[in-house]
Amino acid sequence: MSARPRHVDEARPCLRFRDSRTNATSDTLAPLVVRGPDVDVDALGAHLLLDVPRGGRTPYDGIARAAAEGAWDEHEPTSGRRVRLEDAPSELRRVLVRSVTRAFGDARRVAVLAGGGIDSAALAALACEVGRERGASVFVVALDFPSEGDDRPHLRALEARLGCEVVRVSPARGAAHLGVLRAGIDALPPFWPFAAVNQAVYAAARANGAELVLTGAGGDHLFDGDPLTVATLLRRGRVLRALRLARRLEGFVRPRSAALTWGLRPLAARAAPVPLRRALAHRRLARRSLGPTWSGPRLQAVARALAEEQLERELYPRSPADVEGWLADPDREHFLWIVHLEQQAGGLPRQDPFFTRAVADFALRVPAEALLAGDRRRGILREAMRGAVPDSLLDRPDKARFAGAFEVFVRALDENPWGDLLEGRELARHDLVDGERFRREARAALASPETDPWFGHAWAALSVEAFLRARTKEAA
Repeated sequence: MSARPRHVDEARPCLRFRDSRTNATSDTLAPLVVRGPDVDVDALGAHLLLDVPRGGRTPYDGIARAAAEGAWDEHEPTSGRRVRLEDAPSELRRVLVRSVTRAFGDARRVAVLAGGGIDSAALAALACEVGRERGASVFVVALDFPSEGDDRPHLRALEARLGCEVVRVSPARGAAHLGVLRAGIDALPPFWPFAAVNQAVYAAARANGAELVLTGAGGDHLFDGDPLTVATLLRRGRVLRALRLARRLEGFVRPRSAALTWGLRPLAARAAPVPLRRALAHRRLARRSLGPTWSGPRLQAVARALAEEQLERELYPRSPADVEGWLADPDREHFLWIVHLEQQAGGLPRQDPFFTRAVADFALRVPAEALLAGDRRRGILREAMRGAVPDSLLDRPDKARFAGAFEVFVRALDENPWGDLLEGRELARHDLVDGERFRREARAALASPETDPWFGHAWAALSVEAFLRARTKEAA
């Protein structure tokens, strides 16, 4: 079903919420929390870990996600037909064109969030193609920042190839939107670290007349491929192909012995009984340190519970035909939470043509080997877009580190932008952080995103601190 151009308030929601106390439902959380339900601290802990609580929980007791549906889930019935290896790139191209076409609806002015990455560049090329056919105007909005694996030269090549309008946005413009950290979005903490920067990007899209935003989110989730395909080939008796793939595969961190790590060890592990595999996995998990270094006991318990849940999922791999299982994947739910918050804050409807049921169905019907076309990570998308996107971009071996964008954003802030949130009083009171370590380490993490792996968690912690303070004040 096509959609007319619309404001976000009129857009079909990607999440819906239900209050078990009253059975009231809403597309947004704010109307359901005016009566002050208790806070679910463990659910907040999941957000602090840049994850989402399982089972549809929200940060409010008694209020849960009632649905995780969006317009991107509408599609023609799946065929169930396995895609032949040699047909996979061309078939993917057709699937993506259909998905982008559906995403346009009736919009006449469409912004594509893209840089010089493979996923977003592919989407920009497809959107320009669909836009020409439909008489719609398409332009690119790109974050402009230096980083390791710089996107900017590749964006210039894409701009020249497509001949499209490109609006470049410095992450420094996110400084004007820092207030979102304390104010929250739809009665929720904006837990992802680019919340303020993304608001600047959406503002640029609105200022240039966009009626709809498209993103390439989901491409890495579906098209990356897996080096453990080597083990799959060995299990099927294709020994020479498996060894050749182990020797040639590009784009993944290579172990000392690829054939051993990607092939023989996983094959042997799969042959072991599930109880033994579970025991060994739990033993390894028990030795690992989980979560930020400043985690308190409650946050450590949440991190371990999430890790154990993921462990169980990996012990029982889904069938390639299990599209519904993929739709319930925690990664996808995490993605939907972010889309919900971005739509509420950004003032524009958003569509993600790569992250649809139809595209997931395709990805689960192709041989695992097809995703690694040309013996390269994300090879199928590279080959599907050959000729439409510059080869220099499709063949790039690296990708931008978005920590660089966060660093530009932080440099544009006032001298002490975080204020007393860095004290972490509420976080410590709920045992989510070790107060002393948090005060000492979180500031350093936020100031050094290129070198400190916990900078995103530090932002999430400050957003949760602000959320808890607001709820405590309301309860007083």
